[in-house]
Amino acid sequence: AEPNSIYILWETDNTDESIVNWGLSNSLGSTTSGIAYTSQGSARVHEVQLVNLLPSTIYYYQVTTNTATSSIFHFKTPPSPTENQTTRIVAMSDMQKDFFLPNKFQEIVEEGVIDYFDDQFGGDIVDNLSLVMIPGDLVPNGNTFSQWKDDFFNPGEELFTSVPIYPVLGNHEVNAAHYFTYFKMPD
Repeated sequence: AEPNSIYILWETDNTDESIVNWGLSNSLGSTTSGIAYTSQGSARVHEVQLVNLLPSTIYYYQVTTNTATSSIFHFKTPPSPTENQTTRIVAMSDMQKDFFLPNKFQEIVEEGVIDYFDDQFGGDIVDNLSLVMIPGDLVPNGNTFSQWKDDFFNPGEELFTSVPIYPVLGNHEVNAAHYFTYFKMPD
């Protein structure tokens, strides 16, 4: 992706409409359409690229597919290379579901990462955290479709709707097609 663009991806059942309403406030104001493609069975992944974004700027967005509309979320674009700004990155790995502690990943996201940044820095998470890096093992088995939704995206939703994710393949992803479908990584 270009430095001044971001991909927004989400998944639904049986619909091809892929629209992101977005802007500099909750009023949104801009609309961008994208594409949808099959993920698993009747599930469709929606991909919309927002372009010409300003650096160090908070954008609000809402996704729409047919009659379903999400809540309004927001993210902050990275600073330009010439800006002298603090960049905070969280690196975590091996989040695959622990069957003895099945809610541990969600606890780490909400009580560990989000609460930590709130306690340490206050304010909005997008002003204090630039990126989540994940060097592998996002799910127990990358070929198991339900694990992506139930064990990775749902428990991480509160963080992943606002802070970009940069994952790397681990051995648990087993080069599965789901990984390459769910993440739009730079070439």
